[in-house]
Amino acid sequence: LGRPPEWFYTTRAEEERGLLRADRVLAIQSEDRAFFTGLLAGRREVAEVGHLAPPASKPLAAPGPHFGFFASANALNVEAIRWFVAEVLPRLRLACPGAALRVYGGVAAEVGEAEGVARLGPVEDPATPYRECAVMVNPMRLGTGLKIKSLEALAHGSALVGSGVALAGLGDAAGQGAWRADSPAEWVDTLAALLANPGRVAEGQELALNYARRYHARQMASLAEVCRC
Repeated sequence: LGRPPEWFYTTRAEEERGLLRADRVLAIQSEDRAFFTGLLAGRREVAEVGHLAPPASKPLAAPGPHFGFFASANALNVEAIRWFVAEVLPRLRLACPGAALRVYGGVAAEVGEAEGVARLGPVEDPATPYRECAVMVNPMRLGTGLKIKSLEALAHGSALVGSGVALAGLGDAAGQGAWRADSPAEWVDTLAALLANPGRVAEGQELALNYARRYHARQMASLAEVCRC
């Protein structure tokens, strides 16, 4: 996206050198595990333990014409939601006039005023966005590791529309409570179809919870295996 690196970064050779100081390497998602396995070429065992997000017992929100984005104000989140508001939301509101975006968390202060956008800001209870939005979006176009906000949306029983970047490491979630969209046209088509069909959203919420239960069980099993060693 033409952005300079803003966090710690290293060369491939220096990352390899650093990892070889460890007895064992943990990856947070499958794509990272594949990368570390190739980098280390059998010199260290690489295990995968994802984010532990206990699933809710039921979906928290009733379907409606609004959807949410919940994130901190880091640069990649800011770029993502500004892109979405500029490139997707106006087209979506033409196709679905009642569509409205609710922005939660620190990132809300970085979004300018726009038709159909409610900037709600930080919340005391992290479950608040999921109580209010049956559909969550994650339009990130650049990122690393596992996108915690994607997984937590599913774990709270929200249907999720996310970019390929947002669903990295959650590949089997697509079709299981999550929908992938990358281009503005894909975003508009996917969200318009969901917002016009509350029954489809409710089905997606149940699928999201079922996916989150399976995912959480896998991560707990992986963690138990790591702790036995």
